Amino acid sequence: PVSTVKFPLELFEDEQAEANRMFELVEHPSGSIRVLSPHVKMNGEGFSTRPPTKPFATETRAILAELGFSDEKINEFLTQQLTRGE
Repeated sequence: PVSTVKFPLELFEDEQAEANRMFELVEHPSGSIRVLSPHVKMNGEGFSTRPPTKPFATETRAILAELGFSDEKINEFLTQQLTRGE
C-alpha cells in the first residue's frame, strides 16, 4: 500500500479526508475555524470537538486573582506592563 505523502496543511484539501468527515467548523471570537474532528466516531453523545480557547490575555485577571493577587496588585502589574490583560 502506497500513497502520496502530504504535509499536514494539505490534508485540509484532501477529498478522501473530506468524504470521511474528518473536519468540523468551530466558532471562535475571530470567526469560524476549520479543525480536525475527533478521529473516533460514535452514535449518540460520543466524542466531540472541544471549544476553542479564549483569546490571549482575556483570562489574566481571573488567573492572577485565583493565585491570590489583589485587584490593586493586578492593576499594578498591568500598569507596569509585567503582564497583559483586558
